[in-house]
Amino acid sequence: MTLNQKEIGQRVAKLRLEKGLTQEQFANVLNISVSLIGKIETGNRGLSIDLTAELSEFFNVTTDYILFGKSTENYIIKQELKTIIHHLTTIENHL
Repeated sequence: MTLNQKEIGQRVAKLRLEKGLTQEQFANVLNISVSLIGKIETGNRGLSIDLTAELSEFFNVTTDYILFGKSTENYIIKQELKTIIHHLTTIENHL
């Protein structure tokens, strides 16, 4: 299985846009240059392991999604269920 940098870049751009961030805002959040964001999103530069992990955390997706485009649906559902359980537990403790 090989990494397709162009597809990775497209996924990163899509995730950024879904958050409503410009490349400049995104670069500031990640503390990297705007030109690096541009190179990543066009597929001219790959992601480091550290940046991949940071993006995964920031966007709340798996690294598999960022690198290979594998569906994150199960991951997102699990995260939402954890949040719901936490809220219900908090409500129950206040009763």
